[in-house]
Amino acid sequence: MPHARPITVRNPGTGEVLGEVPALTAAEVDAAVTAAGHAQRRMIAMPAHERSALLLRVADLMAAELDDLGRHLAGESTAFNTRDFDVQVSTTARPGPPSRHPGATRPT
Repeated sequence: MPHARPITVRNPGTGEVLGEVPALTAAEVDAAVTAAGHAQRRMIAMPAHERSALLLRVADLMAAELDDLGRHLAGESTAFNTRDFDVQVSTTARPGPPSRHPGATRPT
């Protein structure tokens, strides 16, 4: 069912329309929060090496779309620097082998 009134997203500095997002009902927000809680519990139960592989894959996908992500984020904030985003993705995504981190274990 389409939402009657989408929310218009604007650049706060220029007022330029960046896009629209659906205006969710309270029930839809509750369902999204419930789904996020289930996902969090699955991530907690996931072995560290699997969770790491998943997060590295997400970082790779973000890096592949860096220009578009940067443009969208910069358009929504007057204080966003795409170079900072690139540095964060590249430095946090590749922490090194597990043996370099105290308490890390390798899967057997």
